[in-house]
Amino acid sequence: MVEIEAKVRVSDAAAMQAALERMATFERTRVAEDVYFASADVPADQVVPGKHVVFRMRSVDGRHELTTKRKRLVGGMEISDEIDCPIPDPAAFRAFAEAIGFRPFVTKRKESRIYVRGELHLELNFVVGLGWFLEIEFLAPTREPEAVRQATDLIERTFLELGLRRDQFEPRLYIDLLRARTPASG
Repeated sequence: MVEIEAKVRVSDAAAMQAALERMATFERTRVAEDVYFASADVPADQVVPGKHVVFRMRSVDGRHELTTKRKRLVGGMEISDEIDCPIPDPAAFRAFAEAIGFRPFVTKRKESRIYVRGELHLELNFVVGLGWFLEIEFLAPTREPEAVRQATDLIERTFLELGLRRDQFEPRLYIDLLRARTPASG
């Protein structure tokens, strides 16, 4: 699967929630606790996803999952090849990761209201330490350029319906935004 998404900062979460409820179907709330790992050989403030190996351990609803992504930015949108696998024992996995030379370098807590509109997932997210964001995501079955173009067009049109423009997209990763606010710890 190829994940195609864009995000914008939201200044009025209540107004955005009302707009989302008019245009999409509310699916659920979710709280995700993420721990990002990178090589212990690279200082935490110098980790560059794409250049260095980075993976995420996510905990949601008592389930734990390991994810790695290969991302590229196209016009402010993230296009990611994503690999996920379940983790039955997060403490054992964390010990394993540290034993082979990886250590946590940033954590993120994301509280989400998730909506669905056709094949789009729309998330109104509160990221602790950063504030409110709207993410719109499409999971494409292929990396074919035409499929990616159609998905990016659909995402952009949906943002426009909400009164948001491409030049408002936040191109930086949450982990980079979080590290910019927090002194390095490693």
